[in-house]
Amino acid sequence: MKKNILLLVLIPTVFFAQNKEETEKWLMFQNITYYDAHTSYEIKGDFLSSKWSFRDFTHLNNISIKAIKEISYEHTDKYLAFYLKCNKDCAMFMSVNSDYVEPKNTTPKSVRDIPKGDDLTNKDVKMSDTFLWSLTGKVDKSMISRVQKALLHLIELNGGKAKLVAYKPKKQAF
Repeated sequence: MKKNILLLVLIPTVFFAQNKEETEKWLMFQNITYYDAHTSYEIKGDFLSSKWSFRDFTHLNNISIKAIKEISYEHTDKYLAFYLKCNKDCAMFMSVNSDYVEPKNTTPKSVRDIPKGDDLTNKDVKMSDTFLWSLTGKVDKSMISRVQKALLHLIELNGGKAKLVAYKPKKQAF
């Protein structure tokens, strides 16, 4: 009898779990809902990418979704920021001129994959162990657990495993 009850409890969660495409769409929709005019996000294959533009420069950031090991967040009146961290340098940050055109259907995985050109050199590329994913504006506290759950699910669907950790702000010099 106990086994039957357990099966009845577990079966609905299997049928109602979101697939990879639904999870990606939900996360990207949150960025449209909490829109920042300078930043856009997208998922390209197994990479989460962001593009931040201001004046003449664009910053392109990529992280392998399955490489993410820790998720922490910071919540203020102005934003909800998630810090996606891996064990080694897996997040790539590129600063380019605004007229730079990113190659289609490809996401650079390392410095070696970046096309050489007049507007981009390896000096403009940095590797990091952290990627920032944020929602701007006044974001309700209930979104914290929903986004955490969606990010954990997306990482799992991409073959990775991550855990939630407390955010530790970096100490400011002054």
